[in-house]
Amino acid sequence: MPGHRPRRIGSIPLAAPALDTRAVDDLRFIRQTMERSAAFTAVPGWGMFAVGVSALPAAWLASHYAFDLRWLEIWICEAVLAVSLAIVAIQSKAVRRGLPWTSGPGRKVALSLIPPVAAAAILTVPLFQANLGSVLPGMWMLLYGVGVKAGVMPVSHDQMYLLLVTNEPGNPWMPPDCLDRLLRDRLQSFTAPVVTTIRDQIRDPSLVIYGPIEEVILPPPWHRGRVLLIGDAAHASGPHVSQGATMAIEDAIVLAELIGQGLPGEAVLSQFMARRYERCKFVQDISRQVGRDGNIDDPTACAERNARMRESFRDPKPRPHELRMAEPI
Repeated sequence: MPGHRPRRIGSIPLAAPALDTRAVDDLRFIRQTMERSAAFTAVPGWGMFAVGVSALPAAWLASHYAFDLRWLEIWICEAVLAVSLAIVAIQSKAVRRGLPWTSGPGRKVALSLIPPVAAAAILTVPLFQANLGSVLPGMWMLLYGVGVKAGVMPVSHDQMYLLLVTNEPGNPWMPPDCLDRLLRDRLQSFTAPVVTTIRDQIRDPSLVIYGPIEEVILPPPWHRGRVLLIGDAAHASGPHVSQGATMAIEDAIVLAELIGQGLPGEAVLSQFMARRYERCKFVQDISRQVGRDGNIDDPTACAERNARMRESFRDPKPRPHELRMAEPI
């Protein structure tokens, strides 16, 4: 995304404030800016290690029960113990470092953790009452974040890329030399080892690409004269269903097939549009809806969305959009 700095337009001061007032305002602005740019470093490594170790005896005890009430009680006790250990450990390190919980970064870390934990707690009760205790571990571990979504995609034997989708109201400009730290900060709410391991290795801001999710929705026809637009030039979509490159390849295949039939140019272009427009629009619509669902901020709505998604994945039958995508091009 081409970055831009906020600009003040048409600002006409009517009266100069007193010097002491300006000084206080400037100091407040500097302090708030420093708080927003700082990282909350009071998360203790040994404390989190203790939290993980506390789960070992709980796992051994729970293995003797088949997702019944006693099994749930064991894990609820373990959750209370783990949260207590984490609070004590973080508070102890925060006091030593002089980083109170009420600091800007501390508040952001706490607020990023509370919604997904609350959503997991809300989902646990109805799932257990519906005799779906076997899906609880997966729900606890794979719960979507609230208003944030991460994904990992391997591209070779030794390379991969991480994507993170967050709500950034106002499409703010972010300093390029701070993108690595900003990305790590936004990954703090994730606890899955695959994400935390990658997060701790993000140190080079030049490898982080930040920009808005944009679409290209070109109305038909995509051609003028003998010029035809295909791929992202005509129908770029969001990344949420990973079909952007596929759609471009399909465009090329269909175009090559029509040209190979020896049809007149106008017939090639009209038949191309008939075969490609609705399919590409369908992919855009699905991707847009998945993106909206993934960035829901309300914890209750997040819980409902996660329940729907897990229920759909439990059914081995293809979902409607998968059947549509499997149709010949």
